[in-house]
Amino acid sequence: MALFRASTKITIGNGKLTSFWHDNWCGRGPLSTWAPDLFKIASRKNRTVAKELSDNNWIRSVNMINTPTQLAQYLELWDIIQAVNLAPEQPDSILWTLTTDSTYSASYAYKAQFFGG
Repeated sequence: MALFRASTKITIGNGKLTSFWHDNWCGRGPLSTWAPDLFKIASRKNRTVAKELSDNNWIRSVNMINTPTQLAQYLELWDIIQAVNLAPEQPDSILWTLTTDSTYSASYAYKAQFFGG
């Protein structure tokens, strides 16, 4: 699963298929990776983008902020979320980043696991 998440870029439509913390939907990688201190205190780590953005539910998930690093990550995430507009009629789309034509293949994914090994 780590290879898949590291090798894809997700374009948000309605946000119903995309993991808020684990998928690369904001263009900077998974939130769990670039905001690790915030992820540690998150109470709901397996919800979708749609559920977390609904009524700003993600804020309730990280309401135990107590360090400057957590606050900085919170503010970065706040800025990113302000630019997200969900499209209720459009499903999320996944782009495979390891090939020039963005087409996923099991054989290429298998080879990628051993690249540099």
